Amino acid sequence: MQRASRHLQNNTKKGSARRNSVVDVDEEGFSIQTFMDLVRQGQTLAIDMLFTPPGQWKVNSGVWDQIVPRRSEPLHSGTNAFVGYSKAQAAKYGAKGDRIAALRIVLRLMQGWSDALPLWDKESDIRNLVSTTQNKELEIVNIKSPSGSGGKSVDLPHLPVANKKIGLTSTVQYARQIYQLALKKYGARALQAEQSLGIDWKACMQAIRVAYEAEELLLTSHVTFPRPERDLLLEVRRGELKCS
Repeated sequence: MQRASRHLQNNTKKGSARRNSVVDVDEEGFSIQTFMDLVRQGQTLAIDMLFTPPGQWKVNSGVWDQIVPRRSEPLHSGTNAFVGYSKAQAAKYGAKGDRIAALRIVLRLMQGWSDALPLWDKESDIRNLVSTTQNKELEIVNIKSPSGSGGKSVDLPHLPVANKKIGLTSTVQYARQIYQLALKKYGARALQAEQSLGIDWKACMQAIRVAYEAEELLLTSHVTFPRPERDLLLEVRRGELKCS
């Protein structure tokens, strides 16, 4: 009757401030219709499941035994999902590291500023920080204000940090509160990315792994596990890869 849940998750970890431990459970399940739709889309999760060796299966069913021998039939040459996942992994946590660093820089600048002071009064300090700091997350942008009684809108400078756009008409207290809340929301992985100059090596490893999988899938209609480039992936994961 199509009333069953299409997607189920079971995760014992609470919050994003820590990593999974050896005792944590992190499971995800799909209805057969949803899973086959993911295969049709070429989603990496579904493709990886199709080619996971039997020795790594936790449970099995008659339905799965029918799918696996015919797994090449729904495959196609579209790799948009692989490319999208790879690019997202390469950039995601690096961007978070930059945003965390930007939040800390701005909050340090505001130390000692009076809470009631409007940011307008410190505009020169803010603009000097933006122009001299090598952080792509720091900039001043102009955003049109809503039309007033005169029917005209004006450009107002804003300081967007970690996607939090604060107008320079705001008080220091308001800006500080918003930026501090934004900083608290980032988890342990993002904080480690900041300490590694904005690089999350695990995310980079995943990006490379998925790129190799896409290449193999296009050339052979197969994905090998464990990955043949395992040593390279582990080297990237540990941040040991030497670039010349």
